[in-house]
Amino acid sequence: MNSLVGKFKALEREIAEEKGDFILFALFMRDNSLPDHWDLVVCAPWIEEMGPQALAYFVSKIKPKLKKSEFMKLSQVAMVDPSDPRVRAINREFHVEHGAAEIHNRTFFDMDMDHGFIITSKRAVKRAA
Repeated sequence: MNSLVGKFKALEREIAEEKGDFILFALFMRDNSLPDHWDLVVCAPWIEEMGPQALAYFVSKIKPKLKKSEFMKLSQVAMVDPSDPRVRAINREFHVEHGAAEIHNRTFFDMDMDHGFIITSKRAVKRAA
């Protein structure tokens, strides 16, 4: 597991350098998911700007970094709107950037999470006009 989290930490940093900061970048294992299957939850202002190409972009960045067996454990990439109050609630509780705050038995996005790693959680910074 540590290897997978390390790969996602490196990936988050690489994408942030290329596209811009994340407001939230986290791996969550839902209580009702298959064992050892993870959801990647991402939130950043630039994701919406990419439109429908955003998911393909994430898959193109993730797939080469993971072994096939690791990639098959990724259930979904969930892209969340920066204005979602549930994101802001996580940001208030967790302040981490390019790290890995481990969580157990928590509820996020109205779903019970058995396990998770919050790699980045920080409030959005308004861009200068």
